[in-house]
Amino acid sequence: EWQSTGEMIGEEKLRKVLNSSSKVKVTIYASRKAGTLIVHINDHPALRYADQGGEFPKGDGLIYVMTDNSESIPVRISKIRIGTWDGKPPDPVVSEYQADKDTVLFPNNDKTTGTLKSLVQGTLLFETEFAQLSIPLERISSLVLSSEKRRQAKREINDIRAFFTGEDYVTVSISDISGGKIRGKSENTGNVVMDIGAFSKISFNIYDEEENK
Repeated sequence: EWQSTGEMIGEEKLRKVLNSSSKVKVTIYASRKAGTLIVHINDHPALRYADQGGEFPKGDGLIYVMTDNSESIPVRISKIRIGTWDGKPPDPVVSEYQADKDTVLFPNNDKTTGTLKSLVQGTLLFETEFAQLSIPLERISSLVLSSEKRRQAKREINDIRAFFTGEDYVTVSISDISGGKIRGKSENTGNVVMDIGAFSKISFNIYDEEENK
């Protein structure tokens, strides 16, 4: 018998994450020794469960049981990967964002550091201290770019903030909104043309709002 020990990111934020897209990445860390399950949603800790039976279930199988048989909301599971971990609570990927070097993270929690050279036709060319690697994208969990290479885009008077469904957003200096498209540019992305239907809301005068907080 499993008992929830609470949401790790808060129920409201968890609902926003689950409702933000028709697809989510679910990672389950199971510890036989501790009798715990830690569930990450989109690489962020979300739920924690503890085994109340006193003995972690044995076996080497994987079973999916549907608790909601609604035909109007079908559930599809894909890209299943199984690996081992050291039993230590994993940190969210955001903690890796301060990496001094470009970092490739693999599904089995391995990682390698170096310099991103190119990404062409689904293959990442990555240069490490010891060798140059060609890595297919399907073998990569995340790519974290060096914080030393980052620079903040210059603020523009026509900057808007366009929010996707959820908490993610993109900032661009708009030149035109018409025909269902947003046209603009940013030092981060260059010239862009975006479908207005991809966003849940658009904020204007965004820097006035920040100064008034």
